[in-house]
Amino acid sequence: MDDAKKPNPGSLRNCYVFTHSPEIGVSAFVQLMLNGVPNVVNWLQFLPCTYVLVADCGASELFNSINEFSDAERFIILNVNSGERNGWLPKAAWDMMATPRAVWEPHLPQLPLINKQLLPL
Repeated sequence: MDDAKKPNPGSLRNCYVFTHSPEIGVSAFVQLMLNGVPNVVNWLQFLPCTYVLVADCGASELFNSINEFSDAERFIILNVNSGERNGWLPKAAWDMMATPRAVWEPHLPQLPLINKQLLPL
């Protein structure tokens, strides 16, 4: 991780669910896109076209950054910091939503879909 991307300690950290239409592209493209969004400090894909994002910005700024890559496609960004959520997801997704952390911070489970790494095709 580039040190220039690391925010100051105590900066705002939010957790979002990002869901996009399949037209944006295959998972590998979306993962490359997310790796290029400056304020996205971690992500986890847990369903097709759906990711948990940890970002050091608000939803509008995150929207604008993602929209630069896919200005004609449909997607939604939902803040999940409220704590009121339910569903059937992997434990890693719930852990990330409960405690949003950047890739370089401790306490995240080390899974293949975490830490901004591409998945094998």
